Amino acid sequence: MSTSAVVPYRVGAALRLHIHQSLSDELPISGTVSATITKVFSLTMQPVMRVTIPTPTGTDFCAVIKLYDRRCGSTLRNIGRQVVQHTAEAEAAYQAFVRSGEMETFVRSLAERRKTSVYPPGAYEFYEDNSPQSMARFEAALWLQSNEYFDSETEAYARLRDLQGKTIPRMYAHARLDLSRGGAHHVPDDLCHGPLSTYFDTKAVLLEYIPGPSLHDLPFSDISRRSADPTHTCQVVVQEAVNTVHEINRRGMVLSDCSPFNALVDQRTQRAVIIDFAQCEFRDQLIDFYINVQHDNEEPGWDPDVAYWDLAFCTDNPGAIGAVMTLRCRRDKGMHLAIQYPDRVKIEQDIESKTSRWDKDGYHLQNHVTYRGGPQAKGARQQPP
Repeated sequence: MSTSAVVPYRVGAALRLHIHQSLSDELPISGTVSATITKVFSLTMQPVMRVTIPTPTGTDFCAVIKLYDRRCGSTLRNIGRQVVQHTAEAEAAYQAFVRSGEMETFVRSLAERRKTSVYPPGAYEFYEDNSPQSMARFEAALWLQSNEYFDSETEAYARLRDLQGKTIPRMYAHARLDLSRGGAHHVPDDLCHGPLSTYFDTKAVLLEYIPGPSLHDLPFSDISRRSADPTHTCQVVVQEAVNTVHEINRRGMVLSDCSPFNALVDQRTQRAVIIDFAQCEFRDQLIDFYINVQHDNEEPGWDPDVAYWDLAFCTDNPGAIGAVMTLRCRRDKGMHLAIQYPDRVKIEQDIESKTSRWDKDGYHLQNHVTYRGGPQAKGARQQPP
């Protein structure tokens, strides 16, 4: 009988972290630290929690930790609308797989397939293959996927460094979880040290804590209730979120997971802050894929910039936030927002005519905007994009 492992992420629990790259003077800590969980925000794709970390001055530093842990995550481990719980048996199978020496070859092969496939293989394929090693390979694929999410998140924050503390949170540090000291997720000493330890690393990032509701909850929040003009407040904040994700697109990044749940509203400033960059597409990597895997460049007239913006507009990060919030505000609160969006037709014309081109600062786009669903709605105040 399978025994589900206990999820160790609960309020009051202490996490032992190794800080291996400090990125901000605001977190004056290095080496190994203890972080106490004060709030759990999410256990879906990755555990996301608020923590406090004692500092050498005797004060507690507040931050958000995001852990890329294959063992947790109701969405990460979901197959066919059913969550495959991490169990003691699954962990034993995974550890045996690592000890056997097969892990390195498996991960290298899977990583290559994920880079060169139009439809990258997911962990579910190994769970459903009914082989003797299916559970071990499922856990191994989740380990690789979790590491890819960490790489995407940290790369995105690095590329958007100048937006940190403004329209995205500050990133304080890269860290990893110490699993060698017992507890529900204890890993044997021989696997915590040496060349095999990398397969048990649980990577993490420490981020700025943004107090306030999600953008999704803004119409029902204290920010709206205390506003003299809630419609205007929602208009301004939603427009800022739309502008920010378009700016991220302009810089060569497309957010594969973009919604009002992936934005916060800072209650101190009433500004929109975009979060969650674990699932990103980067322009340079996309173009490399288009050329070296799909060989799109062999088609007459193919243009990598047109291809990038085709994906950006089809994914529609601005609409994933603005259109959803416009409907929610109107349906649930009777608010009529008039959100400006990037004008796809005019931007594509500029790209095709070489009026707008890519350089190290991103695409230099003209301020082409449009409304969706007709003219500006009555009662909504237009805001500059």
